Amino acid sequence: MADESRRLQLVALQQGALSNAYGFAAIHLEDLRPPAAVDSAVAIAELLRATEASLGLGSGTGLIQLAIPLGLSHELNTSPPERLSWANDDEPPSLYFFEPRHWALPSDREEYRCPCEIAEFIGQEVNASYACGRSMAERGRGWEFSRTLWVWTTH
Repeated sequence: MADESRRLQLVALQQGALSNAYGFAAIHLEDLRPPAAVDSAVAIAELLRATEASLGLGSGTGLIQLAIPLGLSHELNTSPPERLSWANDDEPPSLYFFEPRHWALPSDREEYRCPCEIAEFIGQEVNASYACGRSMAERGRGWEFSRTLWVWTTH
């Protein structure tokens, strides 16, 4: 029953991405039922593969990604992490579903993004990228830059 409950939540997440203007939807891992624990690279890879399978998606599409918040920076930080960490206790990791059209939409973000190699992910068949950025509205308010590690399956 727990697997069916989670599958229904993920289908709702997918439908949310299809129906909004931004082409994505997200859910905090702590809000999944049952909650998803991602305390290791292996657990992250397993969660991503299980999510793709429950939605009938192929691996490696990048449509399902895990966002691991890394905290804030006063400046545009161009130094990706080398190790997996959960540095932000205020914001839990979140599972994102991206609609393909999301990638074609214009962005209002000032952002640095690069691929990164995380030691713990070697051999887990996942890719990771680091992003540090903020929206133009956040910039106008003088807010800090958010730092995020994005993870998705390779195949």
